[in-house]
Amino acid sequence: IDPKRIVDGPPVSAFEALGAEAEVKMHTTGEIGSSSSSSGDASSDLDVVSTLHGNPIFLPDPISTAQSILSYLAALAVLHLVLHVAVAGVGKNKKRPKTSGGGGGGAGGARTQLQNSYKVTSLVMNGLLAGLGTYHFYFTLPNTTAASERIAGYEELGMLSAIIIAYNLWALPVGLAIKEPSEMIFHHVAVLLVASLPAFFTNGFRYFTPFFFGLIEISSVPLVMMNAFRENPHLDREYPITSLIAGGSFAVSFIVTRVIMWMPQSYDFCRLAFLLCYTSESFGGRAILGAGILANFFLTALQLFWARKIINGVMDVLLLSKKVKETS
Repeated sequence: IDPKRIVDGPPVSAFEALGAEAEVKMHTTGEIGSSSSSSGDASSDLDVVSTLHGNPIFLPDPISTAQSILSYLAALAVLHLVLHVAVAGVGKNKKRPKTSGGGGGGAGGARTQLQNSYKVTSLVMNGLLAGLGTYHFYFTLPNTTAASERIAGYEELGMLSAIIIAYNLWALPVGLAIKEPSEMIFHHVAVLLVASLPAFFTNGFRYFTPFFFGLIEISSVPLVMMNAFRENPHLDREYPITSLIAGGSFAVSFIVTRVIMWMPQSYDFCRLAFLLCYTSESFGGRAILGAGILANFFLTALQLFWARKIINGVMDVLLLSKKVKETS
């Protein structure tokens, strides 16, 4: 066992170290596996995790992280401004029928333009995050890793946390301006809370950032396209096949990434966070970790809520299609 892989702290026995090293993450299914040794021994993980409280609370350079977040936020604001002007120009040059969505002039028309530019900007950002997260999840992270590394390692992945914080700092006020559903507003707040852990704290669970802050955004790309068709009926009429592909891609990718793969990842994060919280002697540490666990519970419940709506929607479409065939 490489002593550098176990964070400085009270001595750890060889059996405990082997138990920690034996834990395995199966990337293709998102399941957390284990070897035939003692990887499933909760007491072993508890001993290893308890040594991490000797780490510094914050990463070596939190000021630099904050500056990176502000830089990403400024770049995102400029990108949104450019895309907003472009989308507004396209809307003026292309004649389209008025809809009940406020496509005319005045405040309603301005909000619609903001909604459209918001969606285009989100499409770009979701694609970027999905690409970065998928790459790191499958090609950077090792297949085997110790519990201590999943909690305190991989400082190089902090960039994903900085990007997702900047993204949600931008999305929160814009979402309020375009009157996003309340669950999306709470979603932005919860992501900001969870992302602060890997961005600023040494024991920040950065091992999970490629999945939670990257790979799952695969489903957000077709979602943006699907919402564009839904809110612009003339596009749905002009490009029905593209609309159908977008909807189907969203349903499949959401169930795979945000339900099937999400659950074991969420369980592993919550288990390690609970162990770290349980062994902490600091009220502040327990409060921060507890808030992170609660935010993860909320996000998990939100995924299941959305998954239920998706499944119901798919069933409605299938039943409608069946009725059409029977009457024809």
